[in-house]
Amino acid sequence: MVSLQQPTLAVTDNLRWTRSGVVYAEWLLDALPNGHEERSKKTQIANQHRHLFTDLGTTILTSVVAPIGIPTIAERITSPARRAARHRAARTGAGAPTAGDFLTMFPDAVIEASARLAELEKQDPPPAERLHWLSVPLCGPARSGQLPDSYRPTADDVHAFSVLGAEAERKIPPGFAPQRVNDNQMHWLWERCHTRGVDHRTYLKTLAGAQPNLSAPRPFPHLTAGPTALHRGRGFRLDGELDHRFPGAVKLSFANSDIPPSYQTFLFFDEPPAKLAWPGVADQIFALLNHFRGAGVDYTLHTWIRNRADALADNTSSLKQLAEQMDERDSELSFAQNFLTERGHQLSAYNTHLEANPSETEIHFRPIIAVSAPSHAELQDRVQEIERTFKDIPIKLVAPRGAQEEAWAACQPGYPEQRVSADYDHFTSTDFFAKFAPITAARVGDDAGLCIGECRLSGLHEPVFFDLLGVTARNKSASFALIGDLGSGKSVFLKIFGGDTVDHDGQTFAVDRSPMGEYVSFARSVANAVVIDPTNPAYTLDLLRVVPGADVAERILPVLMRLFQIASGSPESTLLSDLIEPNYRARHKLRGLPELVTHTATLVRDPSQVSGPIGDASPEVIAKVASQLRFWSQRTYARVLFANDLPPLPLDAPFVVLRTNKLSLPDDKDSAAHDPTKLFGDVIYTLFATIARQVLFSEPDDPERRFGLFLLDEARHLTRSPIGEAIIEDFVIDGRKHHCAIGLASQDPAHFKRFTRLIPTLFLFRQVDERLAAEQLAMASQDAGRNPHLVKQLTDAEPGDCLMKDLRGRLVEIAIKMPARGERAAAVNTTPGAA
Repeated sequence: MVSLQQPTLAVTDNLRWTRSGVVYAEWLLDALPNGHEERSKKTQIANQHRHLFTDLGTTILTSVVAPIGIPTIAERITSPARRAARHRAARTGAGAPTAGDFLTMFPDAVIEASARLAELEKQDPPPAERLHWLSVPLCGPARSGQLPDSYRPTADDVHAFSVLGAEAERKIPPGFAPQRVNDNQMHWLWERCHTRGVDHRTYLKTLAGAQPNLSAPRPFPHLTAGPTALHRGRGFRLDGELDHRFPGAVKLSFANSDIPPSYQTFLFFDEPPAKLAWPGVADQIFALLNHFRGAGVDYTLHTWIRNRADALADNTSSLKQLAEQMDERDSELSFAQNFLTERGHQLSAYNTHLEANPSETEIHFRPIIAVSAPSHAELQDRVQEIERTFKDIPIKLVAPRGAQEEAWAACQPGYPEQRVSADYDHFTSTDFFAKFAPITAARVGDDAGLCIGECRLSGLHEPVFFDLLGVTARNKSASFALIGDLGSGKSVFLKIFGGDTVDHDGQTFAVDRSPMGEYVSFARSVANAVVIDPTNPAYTLDLLRVVPGADVAERILPVLMRLFQIASGSPESTLLSDLIEPNYRARHKLRGLPELVTHTATLVRDPSQVSGPIGDASPEVIAKVASQLRFWSQRTYARVLFANDLPPLPLDAPFVVLRTNKLSLPDDKDSAAHDPTKLFGDVIYTLFATIARQVLFSEPDDPERRFGLFLLDEARHLTRSPIGEAIIEDFVIDGRKHHCAIGLASQDPAHFKRFTRLIPTLFLFRQVDERLAAEQLAMASQDAGRNPHLVKQLTDAEPGDCLMKDLRGRLVEIAIKMPARGERAAAVNTTPGAA
C-alpha cells in the first residue's frame, strides 16, 4: 500500500497553492455544443478551442462525470410554478408570494413535479452531467522543491497571483463562460478522484453516518461561496491508500471508513491519432466516453504550446535525421524502410502545414482516460470494452503497468508532472487538435422548465427541460413545430404542452380533428374546459358577439370575405366593412351576425333605409351581400355563427377546444370554393384561429400577463389560407411581445411553407419516407438534411423519440417522457399508436 500525499496546501478564491510551489488558477468551463449543428457552427467551436489552448499555453483539463442532485433538478422543474405564482399575485393585487406559495397555487404542477422527481430519484443509472475543470499554472515549482505543511500565502502573494489569475481568465474565450471554483468544489474534485466507480447511492448512505470531515456532496456543489483562504488541515482530508498490486490498475481504499473501495485503470494514447475525419469522428473521440457502462468515464488533458518557429526548427532537424536513417537503409526492402518512408511523408506534410500558416502553433497533449468500477473484475470488462471501441477509430490505448498510481496523480490538478505522462506526450498543430473539441457536450433545451424527456445523445441520461412559459421573457419566440409520420408521438407531445400551460395558470386553445375527441377528453381531464362542436354548438363563434373591442370588425372582415368569396377592394367588401363598422352597428343595434342578416334583408326590401356610410352602395351590391348572409344563415351546419339563441364563447376558460371531426375540409388539391361544406369548414379553422389570436394577444406593456398557447394539429388546414398564414406569422413573430405562442404539428414539412425558417424550436419525429425525412431534417439545418446517417436514424426512430432543435440552434436526439403521474399519462395517451 502507498499513500499519495494530498498536494493542496491552501486555497484562496480560485487559486490553489500546492506543495511543489506551483500556484494554479482554476475554473469550471461551460461545454460548447456537440450535437448535429451546422458545419459552420462546428468550425466556430473548433476555433474557440484553438484560441483557448493557444492563448493559455500550459493547461490541465480535468473532465469528470457527476450525478445531478435531485434538489438541483427540483429547482429547475419548479421554476415555472414559482414564476407563475409571482405573476398571479401581480395580476390579483395580492402581496408578494412566499417561497412555498406555488405549492398551493398550482397543485397540478406540483403533483407532476413531485412525481417526476420521484421517478428520477429511482432512475438507474441516475441522471449525470459532465464537468470541465480547467487548471492553469501561474508559476513554476519552488526552488526548494517542496513547500512545508505550515506554508500559507501572504497577502502580497494572494494579490500578485490574483492579478495573474485575472489575466489568464481574460484569455479564455467568452463562449466557455469561465466560473471561478472555490475550496468546497476543489474538495469535491479531490473526493471524486478517490471514489470513481463507487455507486453514488451507497456512497451517500455511507457519508450520512460519516464524520464531518468526510461529508462532502456527491453531486457537484454548483452553488459557490465567497473568496476563502484555507489550510489543508481544514479540508481535503479524504486521503485514500493506493494499492497497485492489481495488474494495470489501482485500488483505493480508506482506513477506518465504511466507504467501499474504488478500482481504477488509466489508459493512454499509445500513438497519436491519425488525421481523422471531421466533423463526425475527430470531434466524437471524447464524446464517445459518455457511452460506456458504469458511473462515468473521466479524462484529463495536459497541454503545452510551442511556437511555430521552434516547431519548424525541431521538425527540420527530425527530417534530417530521418533522411540519414533512410540513406543507411537505402538498399533494404523491409518493413522498417517502409515505416521510415511513411514517417517522412508525415513530417513533410506537417512541415508544409506549419510553413503555410503563420499563425499556427504546435500543441503537445497527453490524454489520460480514467476508467473505474466497484470491483476489479468489472473494471477489467469496462477497460476491454473501451479499448476495443477505440481500436475501431483507430486509436490504440494502453494501461502502463507499474505506473498506474502515477497516472492517478496526473489526473488531477496539484501534483507535479508525473513521469508516465511524459512517456505518452504527443504533438500536432493546434488547428487539428482543436477539432477534437474536448470541452463539448450534447445538451439541448433550457436550463429549467418542464422536464420533457431525456437526452439520448449525451449518454448521461440527462433530463431535458423546455421552459415554454419563460421563453418570451428572454425576448424569444416560444412557438414550436412538430413534424413526423402518423403514430410518431406528435399529438401526445402537443397535449403535454397544453396541460402544462394550464397547470401554470396559462390558457390553451386547441383544434381537435380526431374522431374520438382526444383533445376534448384530455382538456376535460386537466381543467374546466370549453368545447365547441360546430355541428352541435353550445356556444357561438360569431366574432361580433364573442370578442369585445373596436378592432373586432377588422378581425372578422377577412373571415366573412373568405366565406362569401368576396374579393378585396370590391364594392361588396367595402359595403361589408361599412356594415360591421362599430358606430354603424351601434346606431342600428346590430349585436352580431343574426341581426346583420335581418338588417341587410330589410335594406333590400326597403332601399329608403339605406343611409350613412352605406349610402353609396348600389342596390345590386347590397342584394349580393344580403343573399350571402341569408344563404349561410340557412345552413344547419352554420348555426355556430348565425344562431341567435347561443351564448358567446367564454373567453376566460383555461382550455378551449374546437372539434372539427364532423366538418368537411378540403384536401391539398381541393378548391374550397366549389363545396360550401368544405368552404365553411375551412373558414371555421380560420375563425377559431382569429379568436385565439385576439384572446391570447394580451397587452405588450403588461409584464405579468397570462401565458397563452394555441395548439394546431394538422397545421395544413390553417396554412392553406392567406388569413391562416397571417395568423401563424403573428404568433411566431409577435407572440413574444404578447406572452403567447403557437404549437404546430404536421406530417409533411411542406405544410409549414415559409414558416420552416421562422419557427425557432423544432421536434423532428419518425418519418418512414426517406425523402420526407431529409426535408424534415433540412428544416433544422441544411447539413442535417444531407446527412444519410441522420436520415436513417429518423426513419428507424421509435414513437416518442425525436430530434430537438432548441433556441440556441442545438440539434440533439431526445426521448420524450410521458407525464410522471399515471392519470395524466393516461389522459395524454388517449390515442395509442396515433399521432
